[in-house]
Amino acid sequence: MAHKLNQAEQRVLEQCFIFCGVENKTGVAEEFGNKQKFLKGSIIYSPNCYQKSMGILLRGTASVEKNNGALLLNTLKPASCFGVAALFAPVRQYVTTVRAKTNCTVLFFSGEALEELFQRQPAICRNYISFLSSRIQFLNKKIDSFTADSPEKKLLLYLGEQIPGENGAILLGLPWAKLAESLDMSRSSLYRAFDALEQQGILRRQGRSIVVLNQQALGPVV
Repeated sequence: MAHKLNQAEQRVLEQCFIFCGVENKTGVAEEFGNKQKFLKGSIIYSPNCYQKSMGILLRGTASVEKNNGALLLNTLKPASCFGVAALFAPVRQYVTTVRAKTNCTVLFFSGEALEELFQRQPAICRNYISFLSSRIQFLNKKIDSFTADSPEKKLLLYLGEQIPGENGAILLGLPWAKLAESLDMSRSSLYRAFDALEQQGILRRQGRSIVVLNQQALGPVV
């Protein structure tokens, strides 16, 4: 049984996709969820440390990594979820590592709890399916990026997946070498791709921030 959610945690819950359109979100979460705390630097999930539960980050930030932290895939913030795609998979396997970048609080929902919620709250079932559908679209875009026939197209596909900041600029969360590695190109090819896109007037670099000047260029294939 979960601990009571404080007001800050209740506000985070309001922003989580899984509870969109659900009444009495706090009551549902407190009845079916299990709240746990993790210290900065600790492993929340990994291929060797995994429970069949979906996690919602209530407080703090966490990183999603591969190869023991060598490759950063995502940064989780409050209201982010993880463990969704692996929850009902027939094989007990988790392929990434979720690590607490700060002290974190996570609300876990077991597979059994979600199955009961799917019956009680059809909106939760729809939201869950919608999320999985969006992940399929995301993976299709990743495939596009791997099969793109030029570094410029790979870079544009990557930038199209990023969420701009308040000023409209995209902050690169990876060092240049790591970004080049994730795009399967050399660092020199990455630099040349940036130079080419700047010369075409598609983007402008400001340190580690990227301002996209031509949003239409961020389509599936340029």
